[in-house]
Amino acid sequence: EGKLQVELAQLQYNLPRLGGQGLVLSRLGGGIGTRGPGETKLEVDRRRIYARIHDLESQIDAVQKNRHLHRRHRKLSRIPLVALVGYTNAGKSTLLNRLTGSEVFAEDKLFATLDPTTRHLILPEKQEILLTDTVGFIQKLPHTLVKAFRATLEEVQEADLLLHVVDCSNENYEQQIESVVEVLKELDAVSKPTLYVFNKADRLKATGTETDERAGEGLTPAQEAMMLHGREGICVSAQTGANLDELQQLIERFFSEQQVRMELLIPFAKGRLLTELHDLHAVRETDYTEAGTRVKVSLPASKRARFEPYEVHPDNE
Repeated sequence: EGKLQVELAQLQYNLPRLGGQGLVLSRLGGGIGTRGPGETKLEVDRRRIYARIHDLESQIDAVQKNRHLHRRHRKLSRIPLVALVGYTNAGKSTLLNRLTGSEVFAEDKLFATLDPTTRHLILPEKQEILLTDTVGFIQKLPHTLVKAFRATLEEVQEADLLLHVVDCSNENYEQQIESVVEVLKELDAVSKPTLYVFNKADRLKATGTETDERAGEGLTPAQEAMMLHGREGICVSAQTGANLDELQQLIERFFSEQQVRMELLIPFAKGRLLTELHDLHAVRETDYTEAGTRVKVSLPASKRARFEPYEVHPDNE
C-alpha cells in the first residue's frame, strides 16, 4: 500500500511538470502502431501517466475497502482506538514499539512509516486499547499528497483519541506542531481529543540543578511546563522508556473519564443484557447469586440509562 501511495503521489506531482526540448518532443514516427501525425511525445507521456494514475487509484480503492472491513471488525469489538500522529521522524513508530513490544520498522529518517500499523495494548488498570501508527506529516503538505495517502490518514479520522507526538529536541517543534494541526484540519480531525507527547526528551539537557523524574531524563519541571505551553500532555523518551508509565496512566485516565462504573444485578431471565455487557467489554467482575448475576462494569456514559434499572445501590442492600 505504501508503494502504491508513493508512486501515485510522484505521478500527480510530475504530471503538470512534464517538459522537454529540441527534437525529442517533435519527431514523428511512421508505420502501424506508432504515434500519429501531430501527436508529440509529451502527449504520449501524459496519456500514459493518466492511465497509470487511474490504475493506481483503483488498486488503492481496493486496499481501502479491505481496510474498511478490518475497521468494522474493530468497531464491533468496542475497543477504543488511539492514533499516533505527528511530524515525520518524531518517533511515533519507536513509541509504538516501546509501548506494545512490537517490532515495527523504525529508523531515524523522514517517512520511515508509510503503512499504518495497529497493535493491541492493555494499560496498567486493564483498559484495552488499539494503538495505530500513521504516516508522518510535513509542512505545506500538498492536497494531492493528502489524497494519495487518504487510505492511511483515514485511521486518524476514526480514532477516539490522538497522541500528537512531537520531537522536542528539534528547535522548530512549534512550527511542526502547527503543520500537523493544519493537516488535521484538512482531515476534519482537529477537534478530536488530543494528548501531546513531547518525545526525545533524552536528547535535551537540564538547564538547572533541580530535576524531576517525571520531566523526561534530566528536564526540569519548568522546561516541561514551557514545552507543553498549556497543552495537556507529557514529556517522554521512547528510546529510553522514561515516563512511558505516566503516559499510559494519562491515556487510561482519559478513557476512564468517558466511562461510568456501576454495579448491576442482572436477573437470570435477562441473560441478553449480560451478552450486551460482554460485547461492550464492560464486565470487570462477575458473581453469581440466588437473585441473579451480579457484575461490576465500566460502561460508556451513553449506555448508562439502559442499565440503570438494574443498578445495585449500597443503601438498598
